[in-house]
Amino acid sequence: MQYYKDRRQKQLFDSYPGLTDRHLNYLKKTIYYYFRHYVLPYINVKHLKNNFSKTTGRPTKDLQSMIGLFIIQVIFNLSDLEAIEAYCFNYAVRYALDLDKNDYLCERTYYYYRSYLLGEEYEIFDSILKNIINRLNIDLSLQRTDSTLVTTALKKMSKLELFITTLTKFLKELQSTHKRIFSRINDDIRKKYIHENNNDNWFASCKPKDYSQTLIQVARDILAVFEMFKEHKKVAQLESFKLLKRLVEEQITVKDDDVKVELTLKKKGEALVNPHDPDAQFNGHYEETGYKLNVTETCSESKDKPNPNLITDVEVAQANTPDKELLNSSIENLEKKGLTPATMLADNGYDSEENRQKLAERGVELICPPTGEPPDGFGIMDFTISDDGKELIKCPMGHNCLKNKLKPEQQKTVSYFDRSVCKACQHVEDCPVKLTKRKAVVAWQWKKPNIEARRRMFEEDKGTISLYRQRSGVESTFSLAKRKLGLARTTRRGFEKNRFQIIMAAIGINVLRMYQWLIKMDENGQFSKNKEEKRYMEERVYVFQLYWQYCFQIYVTLCYFCKIYVTPPKISYFSTKDFLQ
Repeated sequence: MQYYKDRRQKQLFDSYPGLTDRHLNYLKKTIYYYFRHYVLPYINVKHLKNNFSKTTGRPTKDLQSMIGLFIIQVIFNLSDLEAIEAYCFNYAVRYALDLDKNDYLCERTYYYYRSYLLGEEYEIFDSILKNIINRLNIDLSLQRTDSTLVTTALKKMSKLELFITTLTKFLKELQSTHKRIFSRINDDIRKKYIHENNNDNWFASCKPKDYSQTLIQVARDILAVFEMFKEHKKVAQLESFKLLKRLVEEQITVKDDDVKVELTLKKKGEALVNPHDPDAQFNGHYEETGYKLNVTETCSESKDKPNPNLITDVEVAQANTPDKELLNSSIENLEKKGLTPATMLADNGYDSEENRQKLAERGVELICPPTGEPPDGFGIMDFTISDDGKELIKCPMGHNCLKNKLKPEQQKTVSYFDRSVCKACQHVEDCPVKLTKRKAVVAWQWKKPNIEARRRMFEEDKGTISLYRQRSGVESTFSLAKRKLGLARTTRRGFEKNRFQIIMAAIGINVLRMYQWLIKMDENGQFSKNKEEKRYMEERVYVFQLYWQYCFQIYVTLCYFCKIYVTPPKISYFSTKDFLQ
């Protein structure tokens, strides 16, 4: 039976068992107080009601408190056991989660609720984001987006180790589930891959010079096992056998009894990297294994206009997903939430004609530098081009083009010029036309003139360049997530578990930035830097007072043992103004 408190109804007394008024007053300055009053009551759990009975069954844990625990775990980068311990014994965390005196959490219950909430993280993110935006009333017209790779704590395997590990995993699962079927396998294969002691490994004696031969032998063993069980109904349903089948389809080819281990071009970016996490993929740009994180957040036009930089959209995708494919879906998500920006800042990885057209249809201006390197001298746009944009007529120096060979399947044209004229030209080194032994030729894509024109406009517009400088601020979000919130190397396995942890981290960043923004606001609800400086000085005064009292207590204790009478000072406390003066 679903259970959660109605926390939007204000309490008559803001008290908590075990804490005095001094404790509560100090908590009001911390993130725990803001989390309890500004985040926890607005976590939407109504979409979970279909999974629980309204009248029968044991009541669940307070769902808002459980979701809040996962957010606090990411904010303070706690392990699972540390989060459970904080839920049970940490008074500050218990206050933030609004727990009752008898609330308790065991390890099994923790993992049950985490597995139950998999797939619900986007609803949680949107409900908290909506509340924060309404409370802070920030400007959403300018936003920026970027992506990074969240690496996993997986071992980098060679092809030989990958093949051996995948086959061994299948044989062990088959041995534990279907012992009779396992006994049908050849004894040589069982002795190679199943052994009680690691020192008895058959491959331990493999020399580096025999690596390729050993790899082919292991591939033959995989093919033999695969052919034996590919028609077996029970064995074919095992997850480890599906990995074995995937390995055969992606990296093993057979031609006339000749076995080759080579990666299929169609599966190059999707190939199996580690059988312990089949969803994780290799990213060629970062040269690491993990999952891609795409973040969209608010920003301001300059540093003089403060902005809390809230994350408005977050997407988790496979590591080899291009940035171009993520931009359009991100804008669609923002449009559904009613958070569509007027201007989007992005790097050149998001630039494409299709993305510019789709964003323009939604009224969003995309500001990003064009793809590719700028030309050293003349560009294709400096040539005289036909009206259809597919043929060159004259070069920048006025020389006629002899011939244009169109290649529609490649969206490309090959243009030919007079070699003797080009060779005698003074701009031969600055021209994209290249000289060969018999001809002068240039091959160019049909979209290249538009790209060069956009690049020239981008470089000459100082206002656009000044605005584009704000895009780099999104890197601080990735730095915070990886340094403080545990996304440097995730310890989860599987796409769903990693996605849950990543989105919880995005929620944690929004909560932290809301807290930092609210403590800097003055009584009129306006952003003020002076209030933060004043609070910092008050904390320094408080620490100095504690230190002074501690030193005085040590002095009194020493005088007591030395039998020296000490008259306590009349002034034991002083105000902030006295300290500052």
